[in-house]
Amino acid sequence: ESGSLNLDFRTSLPINIRCSIAIPGILNVNGIPLSRTFVISGGSPNLINIDLSNHLIDLKRYSIGYNELQIIFSKEILPTANSVNINRDDSITFSYSLTNLRLNHAKGYFGSRSIVADPSTANLDLEFLNEINGNIFIANPQITFNIQNSMGVPARLNLNLLGSRSGNSPVIINLNNQNIPSPAIMGNVATGTIQINRNNSSLPQLLSLPPDSIVAGGSIDLNPNGPLDTNFVTKTSALSIGMEIEIPFELSIRGLGFSDTAEFTGELFESLQFASLIIKAENGFPFDFITELRIVTGK
Repeated sequence: ESGSLNLDFRTSLPINIRCSIAIPGILNVNGIPLSRTFVISGGSPNLINIDLSNHLIDLKRYSIGYNELQIIFSKEILPTANSVNINRDDSITFSYSLTNLRLNHAKGYFGSRSIVADPSTANLDLEFLNEINGNIFIANPQITFNIQNSMGVPARLNLNLLGSRSGNSPVIINLNNQNIPSPAIMGNVATGTIQINRNNSSLPQLLSLPPDSIVAGGSIDLNPNGPLDTNFVTKTSALSIGMEIEIPFELSIRGLGFSDTAEFTGELFESLQFASLIIKAENGFPFDFITELRIVTGK
């Protein structure tokens, strides 16, 4: 770690006071807890700055065992040469803050919480499906989330997808309690995938609308199994989730039609009596066809 612990002492007593502060949860590289002794005087702020470079902050040394930092503060009134007046309203107060704190790593239990993502709209660019005149069913689509995670915190993904198209009922996919892979050793990267397909969702029905857009939302639950004193994160830790959409599809098209025109010029066609254009087409995708042109001229 780096940064500083800033202490601000205030006293209305017209005397000098020797103060001692000890923080068992802050240790140097030799494992010695932080402790300081200093003298403060009344009438003006007494600011103490303690450098925390190369110190370990342990937040599990106090009563509940995590997320607490115990501070032990003691004071001693120093002798004065002359008599002083002290009334019942005099006091000693202090406040502290951590500034410019930069962590190399953190270990312990980070708590159970749910991080909720606001729903957002994703355009899947499926406009090409709208240009085909016919009934379409996408038989075996698959969405794959590729995960790389270097944060040592167990987590679960809850995903909600809603696809809609004008004139059609929306299709909803709820994929809950999907475990996100996490490393067991600091510095390692855990990888894995989460898949949405026809076996665990109504994805074929959703994409076969086809949707104008998809609204995606959900949440990530941290430490869903309760307290574990094995969480860790480093200054380079990150969670990366990439998405791949695979859409192999089958087409069923009725009433397909197309037309084209061709211009013929030259002396050959000046005495043309009739001509026929024969088109041979085979069902398939992409569409292929063979044309034959038969021309009969008059003599």
